[in-house]
Amino acid sequence: MNSVATFFVRAKHWQLFVLFLGTEFVGFVGSIAALMSASPSSQVIGGALMLPSYICPLVWWWSSGLLLRTAITPRRELNFGLFRFASIFMLLSVCLSPLLGALIPQSGTTLSPFLIALTAPVVLLFLLSMFYVQYFLSKSLVLKSKGRVGLGEGDVGCFFLFLFFILGVWVLQPRINQIYVEKRNNE
Repeated sequence: MNSVATFFVRAKHWQLFVLFLGTEFVGFVGSIAALMSASPSSQVIGGALMLPSYICPLVWWWSSGLLLRTAITPRRELNFGLFRFASIFMLLSVCLSPLLGALIPQSGTTLSPFLIALTAPVVLLFLLSMFYVQYFLSKSLVLKSKGRVGLGEGDVGCFFLFLFFILGVWVLQPRINQIYVEKRNNE
């Protein structure tokens, strides 16, 4: 694990909460200020100011996935390649969306059917990727905690806690911290 991933799995729940909320607040205020200006590049600036609030949860999910993958011994139930693809696709989508948003006309014109047909599969793949990342993380956490995963074994609760990360960090991060300490002590 690199230093960024180590920070995210070692951080306390309140530290991640402050990081998530702080980046949301700064990005929201900055994007509102950028959109209030009359500059034509304000949409790109507004999107760029929101990037840290999108990237922080992605990095937390990636770091947690790396830790959980290495902490679980029978890895046959987990598809890490698909988790990697979904995480990288979400990161690229989030980073490129401010630039693509500037290319789409916003002033009173309707979107062409070609543009909708072009963006719809990308949006659908983004949503599927986001849900797969949550599924992978919840299944990994329950598998590490209980040794098996069955319907109603807590994986649905973990799924929604990872999905609503602002609240879920309070419950999930202490468990991730514990797994990190156990893994570090076993090495």
